[in-house]
Formats: sequence, C-alpha cells, structure tokens
Amino acid sequence: MSTTTVHEVPIDSIHQTPENWRIYIKPDADDQFAALVASVEELGILEPLTVSKDNFILSGHRRHAAAEAAGLDTVPIIRLDIEIGPMTPEERAKVLVAHNNGSRVKTATESIIEAMVAVDPGEAIRAAENRKANVFALAQTSHELVEVTEGSRRTNPCKQRGELLAAVQVILQDLANRDLLPTSARHIHYRLLSVGPLTSKGVKGHPYGTGKDDSEKLGKLLTDARSAGLIPDDWIADETRPESVIEHYDTIGDYVAGEVEGLFQHYFSNVHRDQPAHVEIIIEKNTLYPLLKSKVAHPLRIPISSARGYLSYPAGCRMVDRFRKSGKDRFVIIYVSDHDPEGMDMPSAFKKYLAFDHGVRVDVKRAAVTDEQIEKYELPPDAEAKPSSCRFKKYVARYGPKVWELDSMDMELLVREVERTCLSFLDVEALNAALEQEKQDDVKLARLNAAVARLIPDLLNTLEEMEHP
Repeated sequence: MSTTTVHEVPIDSIHQTPENWRIYIKPDADDQFAALVASVEELGILEPLTVSKDNFILSGHRRHAAAEAAGLDTVPIIRLDIEIGPMTPEERAKVLVAHNNGSRVKTATESIIEAMVAVDPGEAIRAAENRKANVFALAQTSHELVEVTEGSRRTNPCKQRGELLAAVQVILQDLANRDLLPTSARHIHYRLLSVGPLTSKGVKGHPYGTGKDDSEKLGKLLTDARSAGLIPDDWIADETRPESVIEHYDTIGDYVAGEVEGLFQHYFSNVHRDQPAHVEIIIEKNTLYPLLKSKVAHPLRIPISSARGYLSYPAGCRMVDRFRKSGKDRFVIIYVSDHDPEGMDMPSAFKKYLAFDHGVRVDVKRAAVTDEQIEKYELPPDAEAKPSSCRFKKYVARYGPKVWELDSMDMELLVREVERTCLSFLDVEALNAALEQEKQDDVKLARLNAAVARLIPDLLNTLEEMEHP
C-alpha cells in the first residue's frame, strides 16, 4: 500500500499511542488547543494523520483529539507499513519522535524530552565506557621516591635527632605564620643548610649539610615526625613536577559548548558499596604497573599503587583515607612483588607501618611471586640474593640463595594470578550487578546531557535578546 494514499476512516478505529503524552503536552494543558478545535470545526482535518498498520497514531495526536472534541466521525490518515503493538515503550517513543520532529513549533519541555528520547541506550553505554577508559588511561597513583628504611617500624625522631627535628619545626612554624604552607622537603633542606643543626646526638652526628646523605636523613625524619604526629601531614607537599595551565576560550559560545559536551560525563558509581571489604593493590615495580592497572585494577575498580620499592608514607596515608571513607570494617591489600629479600619483606613491613602509623589493621595477601607459583609453574630463578641486603641472611635461611623477579612470570599468568587473588575477596555477583546498574545510570545521564544541549542555545539567544533588544 502506498504511504501517500489518504484514507478516510472512522475516528474510533484508530488509537492513541500511550507514550505520546509522556513526550508531548496534553490537550488540557495546551493553551493553543481550543484554537485548533475551532479550526477543525470550521475546516476539518487539513493534514492527514500518520498511522501504523495496526492502527496506532504515529503523528497527529493533537489533531485526533481536536477531531474528537469537534465531534467528527471520520479522519483522514496515511497508513505506514509499521507495527507499534509488539514494540517496547522505549521503541515506540523513538518512533513517535522520529515522526513528529519538525511537525509543529514545540514547547521547550517537548523539545527537551524529544532530545532525551532520541538517545540510543547502547551508544550511550559505549560512549560512557570509552570515557571511563580514557580516565583510566590517565589515572595515576603515587610515584614518590622509595622510602629507605632498615627497620620494620618508625623510630622516635626526638631521641637522637632532637636538634634536627627542632630546627625543622622552627622552619615550618615560620612558614605557617606567613601562610606559606605546604612546603617541600627540598625547601626545608636549603633552609637547614644555613642553620647547620646536628643530625644526631650519636657518634655519627654531624652538622647538617656536611654529610653526603643528609637530604635522605631529612626525608626519613619528616616521615617519622609526621607518623608521630609532631608535624602535620599536610604541611609537607609530596607532589612531584606540578604544573598550572589556564584554558582560554575565544567566545562564551565556545566555552558553553565545551561545558555542555562534557556535562554529566565523569560519573563513576560506587560499584564496591556492597562489597565485604575495601581492597587495594600494591605493585613493587613501575614497569608492570600499566599492565595490572589496565587488566585487573580498572576492570574490577580496585585502587592500585605503584610502590617502586617500599610504599611511601604519603601513599600509605592516602590508602588509609580511602579505606576509612569506604565505611567498611575490613581492609585488604593485594601485594605484588619479587621473591627476594626485600620483596618478601614488603607485605609484612607495610602491615606493621599501617598499624604503627594509623592504628589500622589490614589483611595483606601476597598475589605474586609466591612459593606455590614457583613450584606450580616451574619458574626459573633470575639470580642470587644480594649479600648487601640487610635481609639477606634471613631470606637465605628460609628460601635459599635464589631469587625470582616478577618478570620471570608470563605476563598473562601474572594477570590471572593477581585477578584471581582479588576476586577471592570480592562478591562477584554484587559487583556485576553494580556495574550493570551503572550502565543504566549512564543512559540516564546521556539523556540529561541531550536535554541540556537542546535547551542551552535557546537560553543563549534569550540572553542576546536581553542585551540587544
């Protein structure tokens, strides 16, 4: 049947599509409807209604309502080869918008809802996933220098290093009085050079600046002092290579367009809200950090920190802060490190540091390299333990002289082992349900974005008219 053929049919033989009134203004709320009814009474229906082959109105609901109000028995229609009945409500809404776009001047509300209905859920989810992937690719974790410590706990900075600590506190208080905090360890170093306090009361103590490793001594002192509460954590800036960039725009229109384009596009649902524990990953080596970040941490939405050796004090503070904000009772660290004197000590040392520094109990689970993995996968040793390590004797006594680096594992195997360890502490069903709900949230946000994008140009035009009537 030709779509251009006009038929005159009984008015009660065609039906309104229910979703229409979710999108377009109802007759009883339309102040122009009375004029339309008067026109129909005088002239009849001048433009045929568009109807599906199962007799649902696709375009012309207002004309149909006006014809009923005017008492008409028949209306002209054009019938299309499309069935509305089997469709979902969302599919019907899209068909309605497609057939009513540009049919008349719409209210702002109708235009906004049209834009929301036109959003394709699948495309919205794909776009959101791409945005999240970009965020993940740019996400960074703590990259502070390795904190060198020989013991398994912090030392008292007042006992032997009291003079150095006092000098540091004087410098920091001066900066605080002048509102110049936070400051860097480097700045304190240069200030100390002019003061020259003794680094220690012990036999190896010497005026600051006369020893080759005094800056390292200062770093250790600052960590111990903050751990002991003698220096506020936020008085020391731990950032590396910061930058400041101001983005400029040629016109207000360019700025608004950019803001609208990025509106509602940075949403991450708390998909771990129903998990039994707060889980994080620590990896010893920067070289493997990108791999585990993309293959394990981000898919599971688990924070990951690259330690580059022993994790630094500031990074530990941030991890504890995330744990406390999670509101959970259990804190689990998945540790990934070499099977060597330092790598085997790191998990237990970190556990002790969190207890000592923050009073936080944490369960540390080693994901790689483990004794079981060495045996199961027949991993070849990389070298022998270095006698220079202070943990050499203890390691050799327990494991022998050989060491196994993370790089000795196949990368796919490493990813699988770390993922398996993480999943053992997660409720996978709850996680998948939360991720699925986030997809539905992304669709809603895409519709809000479309609504705002439709509204903004009209508002800008109104502002222009106000300024230039």
